[in-house]
This record gives sequence, structure tokens and C-alpha cells, in this order.
Amino acid sequence: MPKFKISQRKEISLLIYKFSLHDFVFACTSGDSAGVVNLLDGIGYDELSAGLIAASSRGHADICKLILQTDPQAANYVDPQQWNALRSAACNNHDSVVDLLIQNGMEVDECGEGGRTALRAAAWSGHERVVRRLLKCGADVDKQDAEGRTALMAAAFMDHANIVSILLDNNASPNIMDNYGSTALHLALSAGTQTFDHNETVAILIKGGANLNIEDMNGRNCLHVASYHGDQNLPAIIDFIQNIDAQDQNGRTSLMLAASQGHLIACQQLIEHGADTDAIDEFGRTALIIAAMSGFLNVCEMLISLGADEGHKVNVSEMSISFGIDKCRRDNDGAVALHYAVAHSDLQLCKSLITSTTAQATDTRGVHPLLIAGQRSSVQIVEELLKAGAPVHLQSHDGLSPLRAAAISRNEPVLKFLLEYLRKNGEELKLDEPDLDGVPLIHTLLVLRDASMVTTLLEYGASAKARDSHGRSCAHIVAQLNDLKLATIVRKYGAEFEARDEDGRTPLMIAVWSSNYQICYYMLETIGVAPNVIDYQGATALNIAANNGQRDIVMLLLRFGAEPSICDNLGRCASDVAQLAGHDHIRLSSSLFALS
Repeated sequence: MPKFKISQRKEISLLIYKFSLHDFVFACTSGDSAGVVNLLDGIGYDELSAGLIAASSRGHADICKLILQTDPQAANYVDPQQWNALRSAACNNHDSVVDLLIQNGMEVDECGEGGRTALRAAAWSGHERVVRRLLKCGADVDKQDAEGRTALMAAAFMDHANIVSILLDNNASPNIMDNYGSTALHLALSAGTQTFDHNETVAILIKGGANLNIEDMNGRNCLHVASYHGDQNLPAIIDFIQNIDAQDQNGRTSLMLAASQGHLIACQQLIEHGADTDAIDEFGRTALIIAAMSGFLNVCEMLISLGADEGHKVNVSEMSISFGIDKCRRDNDGAVALHYAVAHSDLQLCKSLITSTTAQATDTRGVHPLLIAGQRSSVQIVEELLKAGAPVHLQSHDGLSPLRAAAISRNEPVLKFLLEYLRKNGEELKLDEPDLDGVPLIHTLLVLRDASMVTTLLEYGASAKARDSHGRSCAHIVAQLNDLKLATIVRKYGAEFEARDEDGRTPLMIAVWSSNYQICYYMLETIGVAPNVIDYQGATALNIAANNGQRDIVMLLLRFGAEPSICDNLGRCASDVAQLAGHDHIRLSSSLFALS
């Protein structure tokens, strides 16, 4: 027989113990009474307690009795998940085990730090017999858990109408609030169910004295919650509400909340009971704007048909006298409902909101609906906006035009439609108009490396010679990008590869500064640009390459005729610049660059 060291024997003992523990809990779970008896010796308090919870959850009363006889204190154990034996038995509807545990002295409201009692567990699970037994044994009907939730709240949330009724009959308070300010009725309504049991639960709570005007931490009463979820019991709830237009913490009314979720019937019911269709939240948004934000066509159409303020649905001169509503009201950002609707690419939604006024409305940033639509894929919406007089050239405050918006968004169908529209109507395309930073659109598309959009713009007449505020041309941009494909495209449309920017630099110099060998070779070999042009500091492309220590580019420039003796404004030739920059691997002989 092999001999083991003390440390090895300890490890073996630990493994045996672990396997025994696993076997013990498994035996308790599976109802193996004989196995439990065989393994009881050597099992500690924590293990006994874990076995008791396992047996309780499965209703094995005989095993629970064995464990309690071994150590009655095991009944008081609460595991890390906040389960004890009584809660486990109650949750799984094992009333015989519940009786056994209580008869053995277990406190009926014992629940650990989480505060979740057996009564709460039974109420959550809908076990009527267990609920009655626990109440008979003195369970605290209003005891709150760590989140402030009671058994009534648990039953209400799960729509166990029979349990709710039993708890109320046993003097449960329907108006206790949890840590979030919610009552049992708040929680029942927040479940969002539409069943017979749900309707019964709501009715029982209301009959049982629920205060529907209590507000939760978000400032929402029961009508707010019911409206948000489109609850069937809305008409009954409205009868108990003091103010149908009460606002939550964000200033939203019940009608706004119903509109935000597209609950058409709820919206209609609220309006029938006098809800204000033109109330505004803290952002200045009406129910119509909120419905448009979420893309709910049916709600928008219903509100419009009732005369709701859709921002700019009609002109001021067309204001509805019968409703006395200002049709020009916007939200705090200056946006009308149409601003939000166009973001959904829903043609019918947009058509319901487009008028000659809404199509031209600008928000506080100067953004109008066509600018937003230009960034989406719906040509039809753009067409409808233009028919209504949308300003096709109007820029936002940051210089964004509809054309630029479509192009930058790479929305080619809309871009082409706008270009054809302008051409057909004899309007100026303004393709070379710079943004507020002085950057032409063609430059922006080059930076985005969108060859297709660049080609489209050039085909419609954008200039490949367009300059930005620093005097850089398209050739300068592609030189910096080192993009041969784009260089070929702009060259085809007349880009000037000898052009100078405001510092006198050519595209070749820009490419050298960026260490872009490929585009340097392309410009020297294919285009044949002059290598010895000097900028306003007197530097050549060779001077720049020497300064940067770009060995390969120095060789390339020399190969295509770069003159090493040209001096800059400070009298430095290329070798001087290289030496000053510490690039000893680049030096000049009397007439040739020699590379170490």
C-alpha cells in the first residue's frame, strides 16, 4: 500500500469531504433518505443547512425532519442568495414542509438580509394554501424586504388576484410604497399584462383602498403607469384621478406617455376624458411631437384629426379657432413634429405632418426637416418636402446644406435626386460652396475616401480645382491621403497637381511631408510634376525629405531630377537640413546624394 505525506493526506481528505458534501446535497435534493442517513456523520452546520434548503425546495419532509433532528439550528440558515428552508418550501408550494419547519420553532418571518419572507415568496408564486397557513401562523402581512416590497406587491405584480384578495382581507396595506415610491397597484400596472387575472387584480386593489394618486420616485401616479403600458383598465383608473393632466418628473402627462408607446386606444380614452392634447413637458414637447419622435403614425393621425398642435401643421392664419390652439408651437429646441418624423423614413407619417410651413421650419440650430431627410434613404420623403417648399439651399448654423448632408451621409440616391431636382428647376447647384470651416464638399468626400460619391459630385460639375480656406486643392488632399484611386479620379476631372497652397506647397511637398511614397511616385512618374518647385520658405520636396530622414523618398526624388544644391531662405541645402536634423545616413557629395 502506498504511503502519503501529511500534506497529501490532507488534500485527499479535503477531496473526500467535497465529494461527500456534493453527495449529501444531491441526496437531499433527490429524496434519498437512506443516502442522507449514511452521509450525516461528519457533515457540518453549513452543509446540513444547504441540504435542508434543497430538501425543502423539493418537498422532502422526511429528510427535512432528519436534518432538523440532527441540528435544529439548520432551519435558521440563510444562504448567499438569501434563501432559507422556509422560504424555499413556501415558494415551491410544499405546505407540509412549511408546517414542519414552523412546528420546529422556525420564525415565520425569518428572511435574512434580503428581507424576502416566506409569505412574500408564496405570494409571488401564487400558492394560496401556503399563504393562508403562513398568515394563520402570524406572518407579518406588511413586512417589507430590502427594496421595500411587501407580499401584496409581489402578488400584485404577478397578477395573482386571489392572493391579493386574501392579503387585503388580512389587513395588508395597499398604499405602502417601496424604495422607488411604487405601491402594489403601480407594480401591477407596470407588468404590462392584458389578462383576466390582471384586470381582476387591478379591480381588487382599487376596491381595497388603493390610492391611485400616489406618485413614485419619477413623479408618476397610477394613471401615468397605466397609460405608459396601455392598460385595459384605464377608464376605471381615470375615475379616481384628481388631475388627468398631472405631470411626472419630466413634465410628461399620461397622454404623452401613452403616445410615446403608440397606445392609440389609451390616447383616445384619455382624450375622451378631457386630457389636454397640447400640454407640454419640460422639453416643450406635446403628445404629437412625442408620438412623431417614436414614429407612431396612427397616434399622430388621431391627434391631428382632433386638432392637436402639430407644431407647424398649418399656417398661423389657418389656426383652429374651434380649438383655440396655437399651431406654431415648437419644443425647446425649436423643432416641430416633422423634424422628428423625417428621421423614421416613414412616408405616410411625414405626409401627415408636411405643410408649406412645417417644411420650412428651422430649429435653434438652423436645422430644417430636409436637412434631416437628406441623411436618410427615403427619396419619396425628400420629394414631398420639396413639393411643400422646403429650402433646398438653406444651411444650418454650422454650414450644413441638404446636399452636403446627403453626401456626407453617403446617401447617393437622395444626393442624385437633389441634384436632378436643382438642374430640372434651373437652380444653381452650388457644389463648390464651402462650409463654415472653408472646406468644399468635394474635399470632405475625399477625406471620407468615398470614391463613388466623389465621382458623382464631379460628374454633376463640382470643381476638382476647388480650394479650401488654406488654399489646398483636391490634389493636395489626395496627396496627403496617399490614395491612388482618388488621385486618378480627380486628375481625370482636371485637378491641378502643380497647384500651391497658402504656404506655397505643392501636392508633391504635402505627400513628402506625409511620407507617402506611393503617391509621390505616381505624381513624378505618371503625372510628371516638377520636383524642384520651392515653397515660400525656399524649401523643395528634397529639402523636406532630407529633413524628415525619408531615405526612400530622397532616392525617388533624385531619380526624377531633384536638385540637391537648391538652398532655402536660410541658405540651407538638402544635405545641411539632413545634418541639422540628425539624419547622418543621408549626406551629399559635391553633386550627388550618397546614401550610407
